Amino acid sequence: MYQKDLDALLLKDSSGLPCSFLLFGYCRYLSTLYCERLLTLFSGESDTLKMYFDEYNFESAKNFLSQSSLFGDKLILVVKNDKKIPKKDVKELIEAAQRNNGLFIFEYFGDISVNKEDYHKTFSSFTRFFQPNNLQEIVALARTEATKYNLSIEDKYLSKIAYAMNMDLELI
Repeated sequence: MYQKDLDALLLKDSSGLPCSFLLFGYCRYLSTLYCERLLTLFSGESDTLKMYFDEYNFESAKNFLSQSSLFGDKLILVVKNDKKIPKKDVKELIEAAQRNNGLFIFEYFGDISVNKEDYHKTFSSFTRFFQPNNLQEIVALARTEATKYNLSIEDKYLSKIAYAMNMDLELI
């Protein structure tokens, strides 16, 4: 799905969301931003396990998603990795998330061009992020981030920061 489709999906009630998301592409900032947006939909009513890069362990991830929550919370597994997870493991994690009304989010930072169809067919929802291609998009994202921290910055200064940081959202 496109980024705008994911935006529309996030505006709906959290009960209608798919049980798995693949977030990947050329813009790590957007991938991480949308992962955080997904997590905020369930804040206060979820038990979350985050596994970053070398921390990932299939058995631990599967056990987490397979357990039932004592308080009826949604179990959310977030995996950030630059290495592919075997398709068999991904299927098992998605099935465990479906069985227990959980959510599996995979932020993939590696080369998706190799066997990308395997992942597209496996995940119920996937979004590929591209670097914003114009200054207005970058300024809008930077303004959103500044607002989050109660900072008031004029757009012309955000533009200058964007140019100084080579239009890289991760640096802004």
